[in-house]
Amino acid sequence: WLTPSTCEALADCRSHYETCHRWGLMDCARTQLRLAWMALIDGDRAAAAERFDRAALQAARAARGPIRYYEGCARLLNAQPREAVRAFTHALEESPGHVPSLARRGEAFAVIEDLDRAIADWQALIAIDATYAPAHHNLAGAARLQGRLEDSLSHYRRALQLAPDDADTHFQLGRVLTQLGRETEAGVHFAQAVQNNPAYREFLEPMNEPSSKP
Repeated sequence: WLTPSTCEALADCRSHYETCHRWGLMDCARTQLRLAWMALIDGDRAAAAERFDRAALQAARAARGPIRYYEGCARLLNAQPREAVRAFTHALEESPGHVPSLARRGEAFAVIEDLDRAIADWQALIAIDATYAPAHHNLAGAARLQGRLEDSLSHYRRALQLAPDDADTHFQLGRVLTQLGRETEAGVHFAQAVQNNPAYREFLEPMNEPSSKP
């Protein structure tokens, strides 16, 4: 019942899943189950059995990953960033490519002022999911701290494309534009930040106060 075109599509699908599994870009257990199904279609029962065993092992490991993730969140909340890094790292060992763990571990690295590792985590996250707006937002903030204002600008703009109503992204983009001397454009984003969240008005008031310097 398998036509040549169907077999070709299955071969492409198998290659795709093999690549995703190799780089941890998909849930490992689901990937192994799909590969097992393809092995059955090929009539390779031994390979299918091996894949099913791997799927069971990955599912057991993945079940532990979220526990470590929640432990990391609790550690971070309780001002224990180094312990949080360890917990998120364990979560990623159990569930490779777990997006929330990458995101929060990056935040923990940033808290202990290890920006290089924070940036590496957020870049890895974007490689998995390029539409994850908070990662672009965090990369923008890190670039700003490092004085890379144009890179910061680029990431904030990308974050806004993905989450156009985020007040903090508008506000932070306005700050970068101000640093670049583009006050008119900055004003547009400051106004949008206040419109989306009036609480940002209090952050703008000190910026608008006249300088006491002669």
